[in-house]
Amino acid sequence: MDELELMLEWLDNLDTRQQQRLQRPAAQGGGLALVGGQLRMKRPGRGGGKWPTIAAGTHECLQVLHLGQRVDKPLVVQNTEHIEFQLRPRPAAGSFSLEISPDKMEVWLRVEFVEGIEYAVADSDYVPDLVVAVRELGRQAPPAIDCASVLAELDNLGVKAKVDMGALRAACTGLRDKQVLIAKGIVPIQPVDGRIEAVHDLSGRRIKHQKGKRINWFDQGKIESVKPGEVLAYWHPRRREGRGG
Repeated sequence: MDELELMLEWLDNLDTRQQQRLQRPAAQGGGLALVGGQLRMKRPGRGGGKWPTIAAGTHECLQVLHLGQRVDKPLVVQNTEHIEFQLRPRPAAGSFSLEISPDKMEVWLRVEFVEGIEYAVADSDYVPDLVVAVRELGRQAPPAIDCASVLAELDNLGVKAKVDMGALRAACTGLRDKQVLIAKGIVPIQPVDGRIEAVHDLSGRRIKHQKGKRINWFDQGKIESVKPGEVLAYWHPRRREGRGG
């Protein structure tokens, strides 16, 4: 066999190896799944497939921990033993605030209620890059607001007006966000002096000036007269000062 034949045979073998390499299936990558809150993993195939990754979703109640440390970016997983999930429930709560009007005559109560929520890790099929999500496990009604705490805050603010206890109790136990008027002060009454209101002309007669600035002292002008019993004026008694509250 000469050198040319050897060269051709080597090229044929080379083409065969390349075709076998192209026909070989791609290496199977690994995957992660969540079933009933448990993390499961499929390891990559022997051909050098990609290891799966895990990351936490955007929900603020969830943290993914690896060896006790928070995972802030996708983590390559080769062993699920040291991975755990930390879930923080949203507590049920009721809160209030008081607002006094600019003229300090009205007090408004604002109440806000938040339902409590329990969370669990959501299930997922096998995926190469797992982003852990959460689902709601249950909800809890918010507690009523203690009326005594509202009254104590009113006392701290120095409010002396009478409190509408019916409106206060309804707002604190209604478990709905709202704003209600619970106290209204009494506008102070300003004092007013007594006075006489004339209803008849009491100005008296006028002396007329004649031409040349001479005065006729015998001209008495128009003389006002009234009938017996006719009202000349009314007396308005004084009004005492009234304190607000």
